[in-house]
Amino acid sequence: MASKPKNYKRRVIDSRGAHFRIDSGNPVEGLAGAEVCKVYAESDDGDVFLIAHTQGGLSRIAADKTLEVRAGDNNDPGVADIRISVANGDIVINADRGRVRVQAKNIMLNAEQDIDISAGRNVNITGGARIQLKANTVGIEGKRGNGVPNTFGMKMFAGSHVPGDMVEAALGPFSSPSILGIAAGALSAVSPGAGAVANSAISAAGLGGIG
Repeated sequence: MASKPKNYKRRVIDSRGAHFRIDSGNPVEGLAGAEVCKVYAESDDGDVFLIAHTQGGLSRIAADKTLEVRAGDNNDPGVADIRISVANGDIVINADRGRVRVQAKNIMLNAEQDIDISAGRNVNITGGARIQLKANTVGIEGKRGNGVPNTFGMKMFAGSHVPGDMVEAALGPFSSPSILGIAAGALSAVSPGAGAVANSAISAAGLGGIG
């Protein structure tokens, strides 16, 4: 398939020196199509700032260093100083090598349907006064911790002849990896084979092996 003819006659470059120029009608095709216009600025250190719009509909604002957006210095209190609105689709914020930090006097999250919070490691929620959960159904699932009604260890030995206080001490909500490490020996002293059962079951559950 032949490439689309490029019309260089409509291109206009307004150069104000090596550090600043306005380029319009560039026919060179990119991933989002040819550029309709571009404002390009470069510092003495080579840091680039640009504003561009393409034939494919992509508009870009890019900066090699920090980009600051500030508004509302002359607004009355309580007015929305910055508004971001999308007609269709999502709003995506990526900080692949850093954090997304939001700081305000009050922060409100409101969704017509769902709010999902997911973390590969920990989710920490701290309240200076109180933390309140209110819903038709509130569920907690976990293998151990003081927020779990019946821990994995308590369920494992439910109805057995192992004393409940010993199971609670070794495998209860407040048990730690170090306590789990001595659970097999303690349970073996009471019930033959109980330590081996605890060792294999806890390891399979992902709580760490015990010796």
